[in-house]
Amino acid sequence: MRPPHGTIRKSHPSDGVTSMSSTSGSLVAFLMHIAMTRQLDLQSLLLGITRRAPDATISPVASRRVDRLRGRATARPRVSVRFLELADVPALIQLEHTAWEVHQAASADDITARIAAYPRLSIGAFCNDTGRALASLFAKPAHAPSLRAAASWRECADGPDGDESGRSPALFGISLSSIEPEAGKAIFEFFWPHALKSGWREMYLGSPVPGLRAWLQRNPGRSAEEYAHARLNGLPRDPQLRYYFRKGFRCIVAVRPNYFPHAGSLDYGAILGGKIPLSSLSALWRHLPLTWLQAMGTWLFVLR
Repeated sequence: MRPPHGTIRKSHPSDGVTSMSSTSGSLVAFLMHIAMTRQLDLQSLLLGITRRAPDATISPVASRRVDRLRGRATARPRVSVRFLELADVPALIQLEHTAWEVHQAASADDITARIAAYPRLSIGAFCNDTGRALASLFAKPAHAPSLRAAASWRECADGPDGDESGRSPALFGISLSSIEPEAGKAIFEFFWPHALKSGWREMYLGSPVPGLRAWLQRNPGRSAEEYAHARLNGLPRDPQLRYYFRKGFRCIVAVRPNYFPHAGSLDYGAILGGKIPLSSLSALWRHLPLTWLQAMGTWLFVLR
């Protein structure tokens, strides 16, 4: 996946994919049980828990997040997220040329083909005031072994598609374009509940490493692999890998030369992977209403 313009734990390519969520499956199952037996809506249940809990029972950080979420419930959202349509192509082209260099931006034909092939894996965030496209995400079903072996972003994007039936429950993020952090975050909050409902379990993407060129100039004789795994205060040293680390993509599957044209990365790229939050309970999510999962998308994924 190409990252937002301007902008994972040290792991070995053989480590496998790490979890995006620290929320335990047993807690989710317990909440579901209570909600079902008391005939409560899950969101009402979670709201009740957070409203009744004494301030001392949650951390200050979690408390501030809860306060922000409560504020969002009453304020008119500035960003709307939805599945993309072919009529959105002109707005998406404008987004591409704002977020990317000319030789990096997707064409109208590229975007049209992605929406036509997988409309439920094509998502956009739009400004409610102007209608301007602020972020987009395009993904496709994929075979995890093929992604791990791919030499370039083009091989990942154009390689064999996976099976939408769930027998190959992996996705490849072809592109993430964003010109506003709030919009990029809203994309993922919208997408995870739909991904759970559809049975997807893991997601891979490609990232440049924009700090590589400058780091190698300061550290001659070192390698791109070393830089990609380097840490600073417990987080990836590279700003783009740090961005994706915070989104849950914490496994570095591979570091490839000539992955994607990007000057600051010397055309190197990292193939990243992660588990879709709470996907270990995929059999349960398939049988629950999407509205329940969307409530979880607002609360559990944000509070993790």
